Amino acid sequence: MIDHFKQNPEVQAAIKTYENAALLRAATGSKRKTLFEQSNCSGFPAELIGPSSAFVFIPVSKADGKGEIGFAGMTLRADYIREQLLPQATGELLRGAGDDSSPIISVLDENDREVYSSGGGLTRHEVRLDLSPVLRKWKMAIGYPNTTIEALARSQFRQNLLLIGVAIALLLAGLILALRATIREMKLVEAKTTFVSDVSHELKTPLSLIRLFAETLELSRVRRR
Repeated sequence: MIDHFKQNPEVQAAIKTYENAALLRAATGSKRKTLFEQSNCSGFPAELIGPSSAFVFIPVSKADGKGEIGFAGMTLRADYIREQLLPQATGELLRGAGDDSSPIISVLDENDREVYSSGGGLTRHEVRLDLSPVLRKWKMAIGYPNTTIEALARSQFRQNLLLIGVAIALLLAGLILALRATIREMKLVEAKTTFVSDVSHELKTPLSLIRLFAETLELSRVRRR
């Protein structure tokens, strides 16, 4: 029964795909438990899974944890990836974005045909990244509809330069105000000192006379009439 099951073309195709995924994991040095493989699915019924799909495998280990006795897996249909999985994933990445400077994420197949795009109007791809190991035959392209990364960088640089200029102007204005306040306080202290000195000088002469007359009276040097 098991041998007959293994001889099934669909089972053989699944085993071959799993082996390819395992080889891919070994080649990339991946330590993740889940294995991915993208295939043209030539061994599977096209009406069942479509012309291009991704396979997700999880190895089934023995009870003692030594070795594997098989695998469990599932197939992700291309239309599911395009219509549900990719919109959900890109929606989380672009959450809160929506203006003209927001990036647009596109997914390209092995022939550079657009499989999915988060928005229209993208004519130039700024960055291209492989979707390995999940969808290693597809690529993710990122771009902007009405601008470029270089233009955004220049605009950001100008904004930062303007902010730095404003900050320096505010610092200079604060320094000038501090100097003016210091000079004003110094002049106020000088005016107080001058006032006290002048008052002391003006009061010194009459106080000296009063003191002289008081001492004369105390010594009885003035005769009473």
